[in-house]
Amino acid sequence: MSAHIPFRQALLWIIGSTLLISGTAALILFSSRSKSIDESGQLTTIVSTSGSKDRLKSAILEEILELSFDQPITLSELDIDAATEKLLSHPIIESAKISKIPPDTLFVDYDLKEPVAEVINWKNCAMDSIGNLFPLIPFYSPKRLPKVYFEEVSKQLQLFETISKSLSDMSIEPVLIDLSKVNSESLGRREIDLLVDSNRTLRLHHKDWQSSLKNYQRLRENGLLPGQNEPVTVDLRSESFALIKENS
Repeated sequence: MSAHIPFRQALLWIIGSTLLISGTAALILFSSRSKSIDESGQLTTIVSTSGSKDRLKSAILEEILELSFDQPITLSELDIDAATEKLLSHPIIESAKISKIPPDTLFVDYDLKEPVAEVINWKNCAMDSIGNLFPLIPFYSPKRLPKVYFEEVSKQLQLFETISKSLSDMSIEPVLIDLSKVNSESLGRREIDLLVDSNRTLRLHHKDWQSSLKNYQRLRENGLLPGQNEPVTVDLRSESFALIKENS
């Protein structure tokens, strides 16, 4: 079961997460944290499992579930449905299942949303394959993700996915996909900008960008571009020619 977080709520989570101090993500399959509570029947342990590559520290799970040393509860007092809803309402959680293990243990099985790109319209913002926005830090380990800059996320998600697939099919590694000028008021400024293959900036036609990419592929395959260590801008907005400019 997964939850789609409203766009505004996701942004609030992203902004709030930038205020947290990040730590190294736990990379263990099972994690547990014992609370120093002596009274019989009280919740003392959380055991968690996840099928995701990244796993949450127990302290983060406790925070999401609103469990506290200062306000201990018994295992019987914990509402499983309410606790599950707390997890699912968090923007990073894709699915979650909680169960009780008497006398004092809570078992949490969860999966995290998988980030496919870093959305640089906002600080500390990632996106999954269906356009859900969520914070990266402090929940995920450092990742090498392509960056994307949207004019409007909801209207350009499919365009981003199509461009990403085309780049993958051509074995072109994207560093940045800039869609912010696709619908510029000035027709002459309408374009799609890519940073690919480490240091090559491509200026593509805002509509027929597929032809622009094919022309770049021909230039690359025929050795007509400077070496990859030389940063260049390749203007491919015309069907009949390309302008290559070395970046200083």
